[in-house]
Amino acid sequence: MISDKIQLMINLIIYTTCYANRADITLHQSAKKYFDALGLKKLPSINSLREEWGELKKERRPLSTGYKAVKKKYIDLGTAKVNADVILFGTRTTQQKMLNRDAR
Repeated sequence: MISDKIQLMINLIIYTTCYANRADITLHQSAKKYFDALGLKKLPSINSLREEWGELKKERRPLSTGYKAVKKKYIDLGTAKVNADVILFGTRTTQQKMLNRDAR
């Protein structure tokens, strides 16, 4: 969703500022096609897009912290599983597989 807003902002800037030479005209035309594909009749202002983008980033922060906590718990559980496998079965191949997977 944020990437859509960034793309919209970039195309809005291109659409409103490019008229000088052939490359600018091509950029202008591609931005126009993008807006036509979205079905926009009236273009949003850059300030309103920036505000909306800021709100989305604020919503994302708590989700990011929750994701990090869940990921840490997942890694800890994987480590516990490897430790249990080593104790029960005396093999280190499982541990090496888990470490290789977590390194990705």
